[in-house]
Amino acid sequence: MANNLVSRYLLTTFLFQNPNYSLMVVRPYSSSSSVENYWKLLQRSNDSQTNLEKTLTNVRGKLDSSIVEIILKRCSINRSSLLGLRFFIWAGLQPDYRHTSCMFNKACKLFEIHQKPQTISDVLESYRMENRLVSVKTFKVVLNLCGEAKLADEALGLLRKMGEFGCRPDTTIFNIYIFFYSKSNI
Repeated sequence: MANNLVSRYLLTTFLFQNPNYSLMVVRPYSSSSSVENYWKLLQRSNDSQTNLEKTLTNVRGKLDSSIVEIILKRCSINRSSLLGLRFFIWAGLQPDYRHTSCMFNKACKLFEIHQKPQTISDVLESYRMENRLVSVKTFKVVLNLCGEAKLADEALGLLRKMGEFGCRPDTTIFNIYIFFYSKSNI
């Protein structure tokens, strides 16, 4: 810990003596470079036919809720809800990251899923058009989005679509649906 404090002190002293030195290069505790890496990749993927999810996995960078939130906000500002939702779903499938209910809420608000439930079907259709593999875990993330937006009918439609993607609902999927359906009828 002492080494960490000393290095921060020396770094700050150096920065004040050399104001032309860029802070973006020096900030090792910042996630801004990860955000920029993900963002650049998402912007390029709009123009090409690359496998977005596979390319995102190759980005070397930490993934946490602040990064996901920044990317979602950028996508909503650019009116790229499809791209933003695909990033959100991909992030939810990563082994070292898990969406919180707060993050599901933010995604629903930023992309107005309650007002535009068709967006969810559009995401699944984009996977189908690109012949992408859709797993049960993908459906769990999407189903949780429906639950957060209180879209019980759309969630039931997701259960029906699972067969079209070669997936079968498991106990967790049914439990998620039953929970959200009962919650929406209260």
